[in-house]
Amino acid sequence: MQIVFDLQEYLQAMQSDKERTPSFLRPTGSHEPTITICNHEDEKCIHVTHRATKKSGVVIDLPLMQGIMPDDRITIMGRISDPKERRDWGISLLSQLSIAENQVAQQAVPHGIFLLTHQLDDDDLKKPLFLQTTKWGSWGDSEDPNFDFFVDSILVSRDIDFVKQKKEDRAVVYDLNSDIAICEATLNTVNGTHHSLVLRQSGTPSIYIVSDGDGRAIHVTRRTNNYDGFDICMAQLNLIQGEEYRITVTGRADGEAPEDAQIMLQGIPGYHWRSLHSLVTNQDFTLSYTLKKSSLEQWEALRIATNQAGAHVPYFIYSIEITTG
Repeated sequence: MQIVFDLQEYLQAMQSDKERTPSFLRPTGSHEPTITICNHEDEKCIHVTHRATKKSGVVIDLPLMQGIMPDDRITIMGRISDPKERRDWGISLLSQLSIAENQVAQQAVPHGIFLLTHQLDDDDLKKPLFLQTTKWGSWGDSEDPNFDFFVDSILVSRDIDFVKQKKEDRAVVYDLNSDIAICEATLNTVNGTHHSLVLRQSGTPSIYIVSDGDGRAIHVTRRTNNYDGFDICMAQLNLIQGEEYRITVTGRADGEAPEDAQIMLQGIPGYHWRSLHSLVTNQDFTLSYTLKKSSLEQWEALRIATNQAGAHVPYFIYSIEITTG
């Protein structure tokens, strides 16, 4: 089992900035609660206070947490501030992909502690998760579980054997380092994707094919717009309607990036992001998405783009792999 994210490690790294709460956690609800970092025994935790209603809770913005992928498991552990008075109420983890809220995990807190766990899928990574309290059993409308609570741990783990087996079961439809136009391109030549049937330049960046060990990589530079990059043209891949395909893109920011810079996969046309990752100075990133029937019907391409904050950030793309299943 691989730990992808550990809240405790994150909070310890933030010791020099005690007042600032993590960017991926923010208050939610019509009456927003207060979220602070505090100490508990020898560790740090998140304290959620001044809650007016059960929906005064916490947004967990998964796209802002580094390296999260589908099939990862999120586990949240915590406790409530006054278990003697609140013993019959509960904690819920919800996903809000539409107007309706979808509960993905829930637990009563009769002993004052809770543990919620949920295996993430593609839909979970499109929008945040919501941590809030709930009524457990039959209660009058006047009673609202607005008790304060602590979040002691958020762990995101990955079952390496499960991921490996899924990968072995897939057939490769496209691989950047098997693209003849990329493999035969002259290194360090501008606009190196021009001869690829699958990759198409977007905007007006300078694109170079560069060496990456035994393979090739794409260097996207001189970007001035958020859409300056390139498209992955699905029409050229002979994808079968009704089948599912998995796309995984890895890369690295080349140089300094603003704090709120993000890189994404965008469905074209429509320009809706389908995978999002923070673009951090000189750090690697992974974008992944499952193409389903609706995606193949609506889009002609997936674009590698950034948000406006990252519009000028150059980057490398080390791998693009599209597989079945």
